[in-house]
Parts: sequence; C-alpha cells; structure tokens
Amino acid sequence: MSIRIAEAVEAVPAIPENIRKLQEMLTEGGASFGQVATLIQRDLALTASLLKMVNGPQYMLPRRISNIQAACTLLGTKGLRALLSSYGAQKAIEDRYGRMDELWHHAYLCACYARHLAGFLGHPEHAEDAHVGGLLHDLGKLVLLEAHPDLTRGINEYAAAQGIGGNPLERLALGVGHTRIGALMAKRWNFPDSIM
Repeated sequence: MSIRIAEAVEAVPAIPENIRKLQEMLTEGGASFGQVATLIQRDLALTASLLKMVNGPQYMLPRRISNIQAACTLLGTKGLRALLSSYGAQKAIEDRYGRMDELWHHAYLCACYARHLAGFLGHPEHAEDAHVGGLLHDLGKLVLLEAHPDLTRGINEYAAAQGIGGNPLERLALGVGHTRIGALMAKRWNFPDSIM
C-alpha cells in the first residue's frame, strides 16, 4: 500500500463523539434504551435516521412510531449498533468529502439487498451486519480517488468498459483494493469484526 493511500486512510475523520459514546453504551450493555434514546434525541439527524428506519418497509408496522425510546426498543441493541455504524460512517465521510448522494444511493440499495440475502440464505441473525457491510462496501474507493485520482479513474473506466469489477485491477496497479481499504477504515472506526 502506498504512503499516499495510508495517509488518506489516516485523514478520514473519526466517528463523531456522540456516536462513539452511544456505541460504547450499547457494547458495555449497562445502558437502558431510555438512556440511549435520551442521547439519540440530542442529534436531530440521527433521530430522523432512527425514525426513518423503524417506520420503513422492512418492519411493516401497523402504525408509525414517533417515540424514540420505543424505536430503540424495536431495533434492539444489534439494530441500534448497525444504525450507529452506518450513520457514524456517513458523517465521517461527509465531513471529509462532502455530500455524496450518488454513492449513498448505491450504498443503500446494496445494504437492502445484503439484508434480504442474509434472510433468504437462512441467516437472519446476520441481517444487520450484512446491511452495514452493504452500506459501507465501496467507501475505500473514496480514499483511492483521493490518493491516486487519475489512476483510479482509469481503472474504473476500464473496468466499466470491460464489464468487470475494479478491485482486482486496483490490487494489481496500486497493491491494494478498495475493499481492503474499507476494512482498514472500519477498523479505524472500531467497528465489530463481523462488519470488516
């Protein structure tokens, strides 16, 4: 891996402090959903993300939920950790690179497919991790673009023209692919091993 790539990975901001604190509370297991809900409510965008998730089609609730503690209880610890990982990564990336609507649109589609595949293949217990993995699978591309923009664009164009994935070409040309870089970013953010 080149020095420029390593420096670009290190330059990606940390997960926001409020998200890190919530993740710790959930990992340590001593916090109630009421305590977690109180901290979530301090972040309007996180609150909106939580309510959007629980009122989305995957839960098919008979009525909309607007109570944050009820939403936390419905998601459970594992679902909340997945939400926090996704939200925290998006915030860190947008702090560094700005809004990336096209990237996030693609990422959310992949996350939905990954969640459904986990259930379809008989592993519903891995659905949350699959969702987060699908959401974050291409984040390493941003680091490659920052470190080696011309070469990365050339690889992407060639891969698209040939109808192949770019990761093997990235490894040949740069010594590392975007998936490995994404794993390094997840490790830097202290994500669980199941996501890396």
